[in-house]
Amino acid sequence: MKITIRLTRLKVLGASSADEPPVQVLALAGPGSFTILPCSARRDLSLHNDLPTVEWSKRGLASPPYVFVYRQGFEVVEERNPQFQFRAHLFTEQLLTGNFSLRISELTHHDAGEYLCKTIWDKDTHDVQRVHLSVEMMSSTVRLYPLNARNMSLGFKIQSSSSENYDNDCLCLL
Repeated sequence: MKITIRLTRLKVLGASSADEPPVQVLALAGPGSFTILPCSARRDLSLHNDLPTVEWSKRGLASPPYVFVYRQGFEVVEERNPQFQFRAHLFTEQLLTGNFSLRISELTHHDAGEYLCKTIWDKDTHDVQRVHLSVEMMSSTVRLYPLNARNMSLGFKIQSSSSENYDNDCLCLL
């Protein structure tokens, strides 16, 4: 029996402003995968009465260009691009600590590109952080074979085109 699974290798260049070098983060993802694009407060939150407006956008995204918008304590669904409907989320329980990172689920190669996290504190004050997401598709083969005929357990081996191999055993009740 041969099962082919498509895996995705992600490369996230971390949040940065124009004068900071990006932080590099690597992740491996497959079907149902997600990634987190980092963004954090560049100001002392205790100096502000309210949380800022947070606008996550993607360069080159058709109108509307927003992946996620948080304004006056609420998510603004109407301004979100349909491509990211039900796939992009902020960690709302961590907003008060200054974590404005974005989680994107069900990744595809179309998600690759440059993202901007804009935090708007008032009409004259805002911060912009850039995150570059690269998505590399990898094809992998999963081979299933019996380890022990008596308890019907199976093992699997993943072989990818990047020459990384993963061996694992699982107990499968058949």
